[in-house]
Amino acid sequence: LMFPNQDHGRFKVTGNGELTISGVQKADEGWYVCSALSVAGSETERAYLKVAVISDRPPPIISQGPTTMTLNIAQDCNAELNRQAELNKELEAENARLTRLLAQQPGAHQEA
Repeated sequence: LMFPNQDHGRFKVTGNGELTISGVQKADEGWYVCSALSVAGSETERAYLKVAVISDRPPPIISQGPTTMTLNIAQDCNAELNRQAELNKELEAENARLTRLLAQQPGAHQEA
């Protein structure tokens, strides 16, 4: 039982009735009751304090991959190079086609 402006070890009740617990421990977990009494009547409230400590949580799982890794990227690189060569050929063909079309236009200037 504690009253406002009273300390008891790590527990303190302030002048406005707030409970402060310093250095909360697992043993502090449980129900706390606050009662107020005056000429106007009385009031009681309960609250449960749940204390989670690090030991309550499972340790993290740390997985380490292999220290060396070999990747076969040659196949992907060759495929990309082949695709680039195909695109270049398509662009050259399109450029030649457009050059022929322009040359067929009336009044087109042809370079020798």
